[in-house]
Amino acid sequence: MFLIIPGNPGVADFYRLFMRAVYQEAMGALDVVCIAHAGHSYGNHNKGRVFDLQEQIQHKIAYVRRVIDDDPSVRIFLAGHSVGAHICVEVMKAVPRENIVKSFMLFPTVMHIGDTPNGRRLDRIFNPIPRFLISSVVTPLLALLPKSVVHLISSIHLGHDDPVITQGIQHLLDRNLANNALYMARTEMDSIHEPDVEALREFNDKCVWYWTQDDNWAPMHLCDKLRRVVPNAHIEMDRAGLKHAFVIGGSEIMAKLLAPHLHQAVIGSEAQ
Repeated sequence: MFLIIPGNPGVADFYRLFMRAVYQEAMGALDVVCIAHAGHSYGNHNKGRVFDLQEQIQHKIAYVRRVIDDDPSVRIFLAGHSVGAHICVEVMKAVPRENIVKSFMLFPTVMHIGDTPNGRRLDRIFNPIPRFLISSVVTPLLALLPKSVVHLISSIHLGHDDPVITQGIQHLLDRNLANNALYMARTEMDSIHEPDVEALREFNDKCVWYWTQDDNWAPMHLCDKLRRVVPNAHIEMDRAGLKHAFVIGGSEIMAKLLAPHLHQAVIGSEAQ
């Protein structure tokens, strides 16, 4: 299984093209799954409840444990994007080591997220009053726009015209989803500080880290810090100019970056 743990917002629709690309690169030998964050789906499924980062972590641990309970021999590739990489670390700490093949850390926010350029710039909008105004006033007003207008605006703003991405953006205009994304971000800022060095070293053989230049959520000085605290960390640099939100226009490129590791594991499994 290849399990994607998304960034924030954790809308699974954004990862559909990446899922397809990974499935193709793995030659159909892996089930590819993306688990959305709790409360990050369209509609009020939780009666207005919001989920903090720790609850999102427990949500993913519970899912992986259930997968392992159903098939104790299952081999799982984790792929954590942005804060999803932080969640991957916590998942690895909570489940049997032998079930995790690799954990791909895609433009990870595993330390000092509030001190990143985007963390400093956006911190205030995650506070209660701005969060209320955005989720209860701005978002419902934008949701009144015709889908064709949303598609046009998103295409111009993102420089990428894809109906899958547009659908994900349309879902962001749900007030409950917006409220959950902003609340989760607040708890990220408040809790992701120093890296869990002990865990990063313990699972170093499982982790493959991907960094890109000019990432305002995962800047290069944090990659340098990772190298200092885990000197033999497996770090691969993107040379294709991918953005932090690689799922917008870069899904196939990212899947190709992961492909050598997937091929090696799939071929090794078939040889056993």
